[in-house]
Amino acid sequence: MRKSSNLRIAFSLFGLGLVGIVSLMWVTPPALPSGLEMDPTTLRWITLINPILLLVISITIGTLLKDAAGVNLPILDKEKGQPLISVFRPLAHPFLALTAISALGVLLIYVGTCWGFDPVYREVIQGPGLPFWTRMLYGGITEEILIRFGLMTLLLWILKEFNRPNSHLQFWMANLLTAILFATGHLPALFNEVPAPSIWTLIYILGGNFWAGLCFGYAFWKYGLILAILTHMGFHLITYFLI
Repeated sequence: MRKSSNLRIAFSLFGLGLVGIVSLMWVTPPALPSGLEMDPTTLRWITLINPILLLVISITIGTLLKDAAGVNLPILDKEKGQPLISVFRPLAHPFLALTAISALGVLLIYVGTCWGFDPVYREVIQGPGLPFWTRMLYGGITEEILIRFGLMTLLLWILKEFNRPNSHLQFWMANLLTAILFATGHLPALFNEVPAPSIWTLIYILGGNFWAGLCFGYAFWKYGLILAILTHMGFHLITYFLI
């Protein structure tokens, strides 16, 4: 029964994550090295290979370790016949609070650093940027499966091996490490667009993503993956129109 349940969870999460990955088709493909030519559509499909592999690895890790790590999946683990409203109702207030806290924190970091952005990054943020649906679907869904369900679950499991009882210390250590990796994971995209960003640009990218990552990690640990996804999507919904 447990094996069947884990397979259902894995395939459900793969389907959700794949929706986010497909939304990358709206993103302008990276520039090819000089001398190489490729059809843009073909290039877009090729760029999906890496995130698909990461998605499979993350889901495998999360599915195998979630029980030992104490990870909560309120929707996928709900009892048969249990109405969805009974799962979502307790998440309403935490969703509103964590979405507001994550967005407000990043907005404050933006206000405190935007005066020091270099001209190249100013052009980037004033441009079209990532499409709205890519932010919502890939950022909100796929990134949470990769970072929280995969990476954070692994860290929680490793920390539990050192200290068997679950504890708040284990969570905060895992959450801090995950948020740091989540923040630094945004640097390659930054350096691809801004070869020499100013210190204030770096503080905004690292500080903003670190703060948001802490909030999403808390949602994941305290209320489950679905709230981490919803909070991340709500965060993008707010910041897309304000930054």
